Amino acid sequence: MSLSFDPNEGLVDEGEKKTAIILPVARCKKLLEDLHDLAVVAECRQEEPVDLQEMKRRLKAHGLLDQFNPNSQIEGRCSPPSR
Repeated sequence: MSLSFDPNEGLVDEGEKKTAIILPVARCKKLLEDLHDLAVVAECRQEEPVDLQEMKRRLKAHGLLDQFNPNSQIEGRCSPPSR
């Protein structure tokens, strides 16, 4: 089996069937981060919502929130994206 490389197609075999691609390391890392983010979102969709007072209590219990500041943004694993 012989493989050839075409920068527009990636690695192709003798029948011109695509067999692999080559990505820059930075692009590969970005894709893996995106995949991880999607997995976290999928996991969080199954969680029940928590009201603000309960979330404050949990954060305080873990020492992550000493005093609530409405202007600060604390983003946790399942936080909605910042706007």
